[in-house]
Amino acid sequence: MKQFKQFILILLFTLPGTNAFAACSGATCCSVSAGVVTIAADTSCDIEPDIYTIVLKKFYLCTSEPSAPTASTAVQYASAGCEQIVSSSGSTVAIRPGGAAQTFSGATFTRPSNGAYTHGVILMDNVFTVNWKKEFNARHFGGDGTQGLYCATVAGSGNESDNGSTTCSDASTLTGGSWASTLRSFDGSESDVFVVTRTNLNNTGSDIAGYLVTSDEKLTTTKGAVTELIGVQSFANPVIVTKDFKGINFAFGVNQGSHIWDSDGGSTVKIEAGGGPFQVILSPLNY
Repeated sequence: MKQFKQFILILLFTLPGTNAFAACSGATCCSVSAGVVTIAADTSCDIEPDIYTIVLKKFYLCTSEPSAPTASTAVQYASAGCEQIVSSSGSTVAIRPGGAAQTFSGATFTRPSNGAYTHGVILMDNVFTVNWKKEFNARHFGGDGTQGLYCATVAGSGNESDNGSTTCSDASTLTGGSWASTLRSFDGSESDVFVVTRTNLNNTGSDIAGYLVTSDEKLTTTKGAVTELIGVQSFANPVIVTKDFKGINFAFGVNQGSHIWDSDGGSTVKIEAGGGPFQVILSPLNY
């Protein structure tokens, strides 16, 4: 099953609406009725995981649009007036839908200078961990060869060319493990797609681009060299930092946070799972 995933990081400087944290809804979502998920043979769709974990490394605010990374050059932050407001060797954040507030353990936050910021840049690890258990409308196979009405992620790791990310059972007591999915292409295992873009996000006037990069933050040319993901977004309205600025509230929407697909290619369904798109919603806080 070909899996082209618009794995996009949406950075909005607005308070989140209810849709950001509601159960998965939209064209890419699996059909869900009374908590029961339906997926047809040889298709794919998104579901809301029970836990979604990311590793954040850097976040910048910029006064103009920064250049895109290329195979020979990294993002040119200085020329775009970018200021790094989050720095970390890797701050792990485990997100539970509707969960309590969390901290970015090990991250350093720096106040941006006063001014108007038109763009945001985020750098994170290219491994996204999902944990979920779902009831399905029919008995499906898990990636490990088991079968049942209930399927869940298993504890382990792999990329989208690997199998074995899920297990299934007829027992409702089945529990999910944490599956660490490595993103090496925006087209899954089918082909090398290292750049994706989307314009006018949710009719907000904001545009975004995602780049899979190497350890020196240059655009990768091969799947095997990918170590991180960079998201660059324009803001519909500039973010104004004044003397009254005291911080930023980070919120996450993960209602499409796990992408599932039928890897069998026949009349039966064999479910595999990986990471899906999520939202980072930022709200400036003033005194």
